[in-house]
Amino acid sequence: MITQKQAIRNYLKSFGSITSQEAWGKFSITRLSSIICRLRKEGLIIDSAEERNGRFNWVRYKLVK
Repeated sequence: MITQKQAIRNYLKSFGSITSQEAWGKFSITRLSSIICRLRKEGLIIDSAEERNGRFNWVRYKLVK
């Protein structure tokens, strides 16, 4: 069985970026920031950028190649 960390790593390598909403919808992951932190500690370079849509804010995590 694939771990949540492996799922996010694979997703970032395939699609380049992910948001918490996408992580919840695709993998039922509620603490994406925790997984991103662990991936960064393992050496992946992941940028984070705040996005807005009216009154809503969220972070998009992008894998730097």
